[in-house]
Amino acid sequence: MKSFGRTTFILVGLAAVAVLIGCGGTGNNNEGRIAFQTAAMSPDDILMMNGNGTDIQTVISDAKNPSLRRDGRVIAFARGTDIYTVRTDGTSLFKVTNHGVGVEALSPAFSSGGDRIAYALKATAPEAIPDIRIVNSDGTGDALLLANADKPSWSPDSTMIAFARGSDIYTIHPDGTNLVNQTNNGVGVTARSPSFGPSNTELAYAEEVVVPSPVSSIRLLNLVNGDKTNVISNGSQPSYRPDGNRIAFVRTGDIYSINRSGTDLVQLTSSVGDDSHPSWANKP
Repeated sequence: MKSFGRTTFILVGLAAVAVLIGCGGTGNNNEGRIAFQTAAMSPDDILMMNGNGTDIQTVISDAKNPSLRRDGRVIAFARGTDIYTVRTDGTSLFKVTNHGVGVEALSPAFSSGGDRIAYALKATAPEAIPDIRIVNSDGTGDALLLANADKPSWSPDSTMIAFARGSDIYTIHPDGTNLVNQTNNGVGVTARSPSFGPSNTELAYAEEVVVPSPVSSIRLLNLVNGDKTNVISNGSQPSYRPDGNRIAFVRTGDIYSINRSGTDLVQLTSSVGDDSHPSWANKP
């Protein structure tokens, strides 16, 4: 794996940020690893870093929407019409799906055991709405789960998939049963990018409010009683650390992390291009 050229710049930026907002995660054995997408190069690359923002390295180019397997050893990602996997050292590239022209694959998500991948597939036509499909990690059994749905996230025991549809977050069983609207948002509020915590009972997600001016916040959703808790404003694309104590998210083109209680904000990247789609997993 080659080292990415902007690492030094990012670490210098981190030192300044740490003075201002603290340095959560440093020295934490549970910090894990984060895969993320960067637009600093063209086409986009997928990078890896420690959960405290150190040791940033390039994994693969011409790739987007990374999903890091729970053990931190393999990344699923989207490239053109298909979903691929690659080891985090950049080896063993494998094409999981085989779609023809006219479609775009997006947002892969590993099941907790790593044996299945949920992903979105949409036509390249304007205003096309994605569908969610499930495929085995070896490329077999590719099948439609649900139409008009996006951004899948598996529960820790792989018995549920959360996803975005319209203005809400839903859950469904991977066999297509038990579809539930979990947010029931009204007009002017849209839920995006669900991410399961370490149990089946809590999701992090991004909530976009357009009135009086557009703003996106990171919120927690209790799936038992429906309670919603605000974590931080001006954030999107959340991803839980495996132990559930911190959440990575995107703000103004960089990756940050924060305690689930809304304290100890830490900037992890400082890129000349947009960084996005963090995926947090265990350190191998």
